[in-house]
Amino acid sequence: KFLLWFGASQTGKSSSIKLLTNNQTIRCGEYGKGKSTTGEVRVYHELQSRLSESYFHIDTIGLGDNSLKF
Repeated sequence: KFLLWFGASQTGKSSSIKLLTNNQTIRCGEYGKGKSTTGEVRVYHELQSRLSESYFHIDTIGLGDNSLKF
């Protein structure tokens, strides 16, 4: 199963994936700093499931991010 995370820039997409997957290598932006860190679409598999089932999480570039484009 796959979960696609999309939304405005700096709304916590990568942070949520980091929390759910327990993958500490995922870079997250600093809220309010105005810069995104997700520069490309990436897929992460849960290393330690916190949900009822194991998922692949698809992290996307923030919508409205002027410095990064799909």
